[in-house]
Amino acid sequence: MDASRAPDSRGESEPAGSPEQPGVPSHRAERQLEFWESLHELSTDVSVVIDGEAHLIYVAPSIEEMLGYAPYELLARVGFDFVHPDDRDEMRQALEDVGASPARVVTVRLRGLDAKGDWHWLDCTLTNRLHDTVIGGFVVTVRDVTAEVQAQEAARDFETRLRTVVDAAQEGILAVGHDGKPLFINRRMGELLGRPVEELENLSVPELFEPADAERSRAGLAERLQRGPEKYDVHYPHPDGSRRVLSISASPYVTAEGEFLGSLGMFSDVTVERRAEAVLRRQALEDPLTGLGNRRVLTERLAEAARDRDRGRVAVVMLDLDDLKSVNEAHGHEGGDRLLIEVAERLRELAGDTHAAVRLGGDEFALVLHDLTLPEVEQVTARVRAALRGLQVAVEGHPLSATVGIAISPPHAPEELLRYAGIALDEAKRCGDDGVLVFDDELDRRHRRRRAIASLARRDVPSDQIRLHYQPLIDMTTGTVKGFEALLRWHHPTLGAIRPDEIVAAFEVTGNSSRLDELVLGRACADMRALRDAGVVSADAYLSVNVSAATLDLPGGFQAALESALGDGCVPPDRLVLEVTESAVMRDPERVSRILHRLTDEGLRLAVDDFGTGYSSLRYLQTLPLSILKVDRSFVAPLSDEDARARTLASSILTLAETVGLDTIAEGVETANQQDILLDLGCTTGQGYLWSPAIPPAEVGDLIKRLSVGAGS
Repeated sequence: MDASRAPDSRGESEPAGSPEQPGVPSHRAERQLEFWESLHELSTDVSVVIDGEAHLIYVAPSIEEMLGYAPYELLARVGFDFVHPDDRDEMRQALEDVGASPARVVTVRLRGLDAKGDWHWLDCTLTNRLHDTVIGGFVVTVRDVTAEVQAQEAARDFETRLRTVVDAAQEGILAVGHDGKPLFINRRMGELLGRPVEELENLSVPELFEPADAERSRAGLAERLQRGPEKYDVHYPHPDGSRRVLSISASPYVTAEGEFLGSLGMFSDVTVERRAEAVLRRQALEDPLTGLGNRRVLTERLAEAARDRDRGRVAVVMLDLDDLKSVNEAHGHEGGDRLLIEVAERLRELAGDTHAAVRLGGDEFALVLHDLTLPEVEQVTARVRAALRGLQVAVEGHPLSATVGIAISPPHAPEELLRYAGIALDEAKRCGDDGVLVFDDELDRRHRRRRAIASLARRDVPSDQIRLHYQPLIDMTTGTVKGFEALLRWHHPTLGAIRPDEIVAAFEVTGNSSRLDELVLGRACADMRALRDAGVVSADAYLSVNVSAATLDLPGGFQAALESALGDGCVPPDRLVLEVTESAVMRDPERVSRILHRLTDEGLRLAVDDFGTGYSSLRYLQTLPLSILKVDRSFVAPLSDEDARARTLASSILTLAETVGLDTIAEGVETANQQDILLDLGCTTGQGYLWSPAIPPAEVGDLIKRLSVGAGS
């Protein structure tokens, strides 16, 4: 049957262009046929007509685009020949259903065969037009839904895989709708809550938590889109009777199409962690022996007062128990501890809820008093001393006493009170036990004068007593020497060997650190030049010299020392590394930054020494012109295959250095295992007894030969 023919009432076709029959407007019929054929060509669906025996009596031309058949190839064929065998029964049932009711329309999804032998998913909508004298059959509208079915199958496969992954997660995962009802719950969520997933599906999530947390959860759900991601803890009464702490990481639940569905949360049981944190927090704020607050409590109180200076007066009363050593000698350390506990009880009673009593350590205690005038503070101090005497603890036949230093704000800044009270206590101790001094400007001047006088006694040290030894800086990847660090040695005629830190402290107290640094720089540069001229060290070996904190504190002092040391060209500036400590940097970061930038402008390199032992701000690692970060030996010494915590700490420091673009040197490397761990963590330069202690210049040549042999082997 030609596709251009339409069936008549007898199921036969009449040529569209045949002569006009009586009573039949053939020209109009032809135009109608052309109209419907054009519609079929434009439509993505295909219309076919089958008779009661399922023979194809009409096929729209668009079948060729859908399945690759020319319409004439299909006419008179049985439609079931093109239906997948597994779908034919469903198609027959659909024909029966539609045939039983002329007004009924049935849609069935089945697989249809194309001209290439491939199967397509088709939606076939059947309409009964057997009663129609023009059509006389079942009209089947066919739509190719292969892509849709494949997409649905892919989505189902993805969902299955995703649920497998989500159910394997260690965290509970919960998607919640606007009404608080779960949209999705993974297996782990049910385990965390101790409830079947099926039970949770019918609950409102906020109702699971304690009342305060439930209200917070409801507010979060209501404002999730505005709040965005957030993390918080809730308390959950577990069915086993325990009280659990759950950490929730919540974020807006938005589909790929941008539809906001509610909130997506990841849940973890952090009960053990929070309990441990509470213990650590308590330990961090409490003295373990007495249960009083510790120094941190005091500093936090003062910092709070500094932030809110309108709160009123604040005072620090610092006490040092007199001659506690005699109690320990007479009654043992247990007796001394009992005394300290009794002192703490008296101070706690006097402090009450308004003030704070802390133990600073050893036999030192302090009170932080709020909103009291100086006379009132002195009255409290008198009650404290009386209470201590009332303990009836004999110290060589005398009641227990304490020496006291007091500082009050105003007039002094709250953040300075601890230091000022300490100064007052020191001056009071120098005047004898059982004294009380209040810090003021006059006491401060006396204290500074005492320090200045003490420094004058140590000011003039013969330079011939100062020696420099050199410790090699080793490329741990090759075992070769990259440079040397100059280290102070001072052998006093009566005191013997004096440690470098003692030397630096002495010169800083005297204010002569610049003179010491000038001496060290000059001698180190001269030694390095002599070693180079003798061919002992290579021209690219660098010299590292420590710079004291006090030198950087002296305006222009270090610049003069540097110009003097480098004036004759002993060491090229780019071969000289200056090491500064964290404390030196943080005394006056802004001014030190300007000084260090001037030094690097002249070609020198800078290293921060003993990193991790001070209190530097990480911001200055980014802003200061540093080249090298030296990892303190305290982080290197514990390194071993068994100590994961030590490895993690060292790795954190090395990663930090790499992040801000600094080279690293590990100090105090003593074992090959430490070297291997450091190399594994990315640190390639080290110094320590593994290779050599600091040695005199005369021994440098033999050391380099020995290390060269070791590196070659």
